[in-house]
Amino acid sequence: MVRLTIKQSPISTISSDSWWSSCTCMTPTYTGRGKLPGENVGGASIPTGQPTDYIIAGGPYRFSRNPIYLGMVLLQIGVGDWSNSLGFIGLAALSVVLLNWGVISREERYLARKFGQPYLAYKERVRRWC
Repeated sequence: MVRLTIKQSPISTISSDSWWSSCTCMTPTYTGRGKLPGENVGGASIPTGQPTDYIIAGGPYRFSRNPIYLGMVLLQIGVGDWSNSLGFIGLAALSVVLLNWGVISREERYLARKFGQPYLAYKERVRRWC
């Protein structure tokens, strides 16, 4: 016979003192709430596997050039805070370094080549993270 141990859900134990965790865990819900691939976003169709043809500068992209990455990092920080785990905080720091080096810098070079001055103006106006 297999005995199952039922533990109390961690969600039911969140206190009002953990407002920071709640805020950071909810941020990706807003920042990453975009459309599915292939749907119309900001007036541009974004089919997967094809180059972008439009700079989206509205919605969360008014505040951050990378709101989805920002949401992911804030989620890691929020889970780390909520679970009292330095591992998640370290993972968030590592994510920021790897995203800046391996993803965002390449994306920005591509967008600067493709769109030129309009993208450079957007880049001047909006911060990379927040």
